[in-house]
Amino acid sequence: MYFISEYELELISFTIFHQIFPEELSYWLRLIIINLITAIITIGYAKKKAENMKNYSAIS
Repeated sequence: MYFISEYELELISFTIFHQIFPEELSYWLRLIIINLITAIITIGYAKKKAENMKNYSAIS
């Protein structure tokens, strides 16, 4: 399984952000949105990993 580092998550979020939102937004608003996107990706990744662990423990 591939592990996504926090740096890679921030880079992905930052790239998505700059594709969607204009440059005129304030620094703090951009930071909040980037952190929200990172949190959503991290939660999704953690849920998937927990589900895999649950399935693995049910098998063994």
